[in-house]
Amino acid sequence: MRGDVNVLKRTERESRRADKVQRRLRKRLKQGVEGEPTYAQRERSADFARNSRVILPMRAVCRYRRRLLRERSHDNRRVFYAAEFGGSLHDVGVGVVVAPACDSATIEKVLQCVLKTDKNLDDVQMQRTRVFPLLRTDNTMMSSLLFGDHGVGNNVYCKVLRPEAEGPPLFILYNDDDRNSVCTVSEAGLDACLFSNLQNTAMKLLSLTERQSGDNKRGPM
Repeated sequence: MRGDVNVLKRTERESRRADKVQRRLRKRLKQGVEGEPTYAQRERSADFARNSRVILPMRAVCRYRRRLLRERSHDNRRVFYAAEFGGSLHDVGVGVVVAPACDSATIEKVLQCVLKTDKNLDDVQMQRTRVFPLLRTDNTMMSSLLFGDHGVGNNVYCKVLRPEAEGPPLFILYNDDDRNSVCTVSEAGLDACLFSNLQNTAMKLLSLTERQSGDNKRGPM
């Protein structure tokens, strides 16, 4: 019983934290076009992981997320937005979705943060990297909302990193397809349910409004 109560408390804390993150991001988005939401559509996939290839929940997901959310810049600003996905009331998540919260955020700093090291981790980043398309937006997104140096654009990609060989993956929200490292959704260990859950989490983290396939360009009135 105590375990169930602890899980519910953790879920409530996660929900409150995600709501705070969404409010901050909404303010950043409004700096571009006042009052206008940014609509997004899901990228589709027909290739999903099956059975033993699907990534599993890991306790280290919570540790990664906590470290990323605690990280502060020299002027005490939050460095990363982070949220776990694929969890339930009875289990932890399968990975952590990460977006930059300030201009100084980099992918290498993400790795240094979760591993608690100051070492150069370029080799780790390159060896365990995979990229796949996640979302398409109607409006051009500010480059500061995503990792990468491709500039502004309408595509949100997901760069998958494993900081530790036996640890959980990080799903980095990225602005370039990084053609040398493109993978399928199944290669990232996602089944249809986890892929949808990842997209939901990314849209909430970026404060995007989903546009259904039947919606007109103007969006809901």
